[in-house]
Amino acid sequence: MKNKEIKVVDILLYEKIKNIKNGFYHLNQIVFAYNSNHIEGSRLNKEQTKHIYETNSFYAHKDGEKIRLDDILETKNHFRAFDFILENYNATLNEIFIKELHKILKQGTTESIVGEYKKLQNYIGDLKTTSPKQVSQKMETLLDNYNNKKNITIDDIVDFHFNFESIHPFSDGNGRVGRLIMFKECLKNNIMPFIIDDEHKAFYYRGLKNYVSQKGFLMDTCLSCQDDYENTFNDYLNNSNFDLESAYSLLEKVISDFPKTHIENNLARLDKALIEQEQSHADYKEKMSKIYDQIHDKNDEKLSNQSQTATQPPKKELRSKDILGETTPKKEYKE
Repeated sequence: MKNKEIKVVDILLYEKIKNIKNGFYHLNQIVFAYNSNHIEGSRLNKEQTKHIYETNSFYAHKDGEKIRLDDILETKNHFRAFDFILENYNATLNEIFIKELHKILKQGTTESIVGEYKKLQNYIGDLKTTSPKQVSQKMETLLDNYNNKKNITIDDIVDFHFNFESIHPFSDGNGRVGRLIMFKECLKNNIMPFIIDDEHKAFYYRGLKNYVSQKGFLMDTCLSCQDDYENTFNDYLNNSNFDLESAYSLLEKVISDFPKTHIENNLARLDKALIEQEQSHADYKEKMSKIYDQIHDKNDEKLSNQSQTATQPPKKELRSKDILGETTPKKEYKE
């Protein structure tokens, strides 16, 4: 590639937008969904995952094979979750984003709490995680500390992942959400991303368990997976038979016309609603002010009229009493 460095996010976005079959984006979807779900106990094999992605249908590998419906749904949902982080790779990481990611991943499954933090205490093996009452505060602190860093490194991303998994904010799906976040943040910060595959599962869990005392275990595991990913990506570029420079030029145009992210759209709608609300409030205040002025003007006019007639006796019958208390006959007062 001349003059231009093609990034992973460039290829992924380009191939997604152009709906290119059997390319790098296609491979990412299958490999990421299979490995991340398999680490968490999914019984689907890689071929079944590939079949679901390519045909939106499922087949049993063996006669009588039992597959949980959640395994199928979570595989399909992972494809959507990957698209979500890809389309929003440059978005600021916050609680709204993370909850939306969890909602996408667990939508339609037997999980009772989707897109919200856990309500009951949970554990990682025999390790107690953050209590539900403290989750929101812990997540806010974690995100504040992370977003205040000026130059994010892979060490920062891995450290965030450990702390996120230690909090375990959701009742289920924490590992998959956490690994999707790592991938997104690598794309955002121009770091070669990586996928924790099933072969590294034992090393990955050991790294999380021993992270406080020895961070190297988890970091080495991630770096090993990163090397594998980079090799696959470079091999794909080197063996591609299409003009990457032309593809990159087209990509630049596509991205420049790329619609705002879902979160940006939501923020735009929120801003519009607030503006409309403020305008409505201003209109209301102006209307009430006019009504008040009208009432005030009428009261002033009424008081002025009363003042002018105050020195004149009213035209009505009067009853007067003499000093003995006797009432005199009624008579009309004439000017």
